[in-house]
Amino acid sequence: MKPTLLLLLILGISGCSTDWSRNLYEGVRQQREAVPDPTAAQPASRNPDYEQYRRDREALKDAPAL
Repeated sequence: MKPTLLLLLILGISGCSTDWSRNLYEGVRQQREAVPDPTAAQPASRNPDYEQYRRDREALKDAPAL
């Protein structure tokens, strides 16, 4: 019984973290929108959604180095 329960627990936990980078990015983006920096002279621009961020990141990876 214990090995079966342990296997189910491991599978359940691994399924929760399938796209951790998206979750991390979206969490930071939402936190920055909810709590703006009071010391900033101008409000910060909105961060793009994760899909736009991923496309920009891939484009930078493919760009030749200067």
